[in-house]
Amino acid sequence: MLIWHRVPGPLSLRPPCPQAHSAYKVLEALIVHFSHDRGLLRQHLGIFTQTPDGADFQEIFEEHLNLLLLPADLEILPCFVVLGHDHRRYHYLLPAFFRLINWLIEEEWPHAVLIRSFGMDIPPVLGATADYLGNLHPTERICTNIPSNYRPPFRVNQLRRSDTEPRFRYYTREICLTKPKDIYESWSNEEGIVGVQDDFNFWHGHSYLETAAKPLWYDPKDTRVQHIFFDDNITLDEDKTNGIDLMCLDSSDGTEPEVKRNEQAFWEGVYFVQPDLLAAIRDPQYYIDKVKGCVQSLDAIQAMQMKNKDCDP
Repeated sequence: MLIWHRVPGPLSLRPPCPQAHSAYKVLEALIVHFSHDRGLLRQHLGIFTQTPDGADFQEIFEEHLNLLLLPADLEILPCFVVLGHDHRRYHYLLPAFFRLINWLIEEEWPHAVLIRSFGMDIPPVLGATADYLGNLHPTERICTNIPSNYRPPFRVNQLRRSDTEPRFRYYTREICLTKPKDIYESWSNEEGIVGVQDDFNFWHGHSYLETAAKPLWYDPKDTRVQHIFFDDNITLDEDKTNGIDLMCLDSSDGTEPEVKRNEQAFWEGVYFVQPDLLAAIRDPQYYIDKVKGCVQSLDAIQAMQMKNKDCDP
């Protein structure tokens, strides 16, 4: 039985007080024991506002749900649709996601989009993205100058974790990479759309601790490539059950990654973003603006690093 009560105050991404836990986290602990259980978790969350615990959020939920509603007479492929409990059709992927892809292509930035997931949703996301790039979405248009590396079929690689060496195994079609720096460089050299299946069983087997979650390597001295990770399961202020495992790579000496827990908050808005999903529903430019902000923040940090280096005796 779920025992959870709302903390008074406005909605917030982070706990409003140290003792607070989200309903999501409580339900996750009760329901999710295997990767496929995350579908059951989504079902429970889908009716949360119809329960006594979630009734206070019903108005906000309906407001944003209506923003995702597709016109009843619109001809649209099933891959772009999720059917609601009311049997009406809604956007499966946020328009803001498609706008980001279109913007990246139009800006002609060298880039890749890695779709990472613990669950089973990579194939349908890649399928919908492929049809979007084929200009089959009725409301979200794609530019005409699509690079050849954006053509499906898209690859799905596997990232596995272990408590013994090698701690990481990244399986692609061609090779298995085991060194964090090699995996980082592999991602840095990607182009187009790539799926990455993360290791849910390892994360679950370690009680959802951040040290067993999706690894996110970053190198503040890397001026060539910036990795920006979006994940709604980022909980820096909670009990270490984080969806990402942030690790630092130092390109100057080639050392193995060093975990710097006390620096996590500093790199938020630079290498990772916990998206405000309500804001992303309201604003189709949301992800574009967040990427721009992350790039500007890293530029400022690296400019300061260079200035300090020039001032060293």
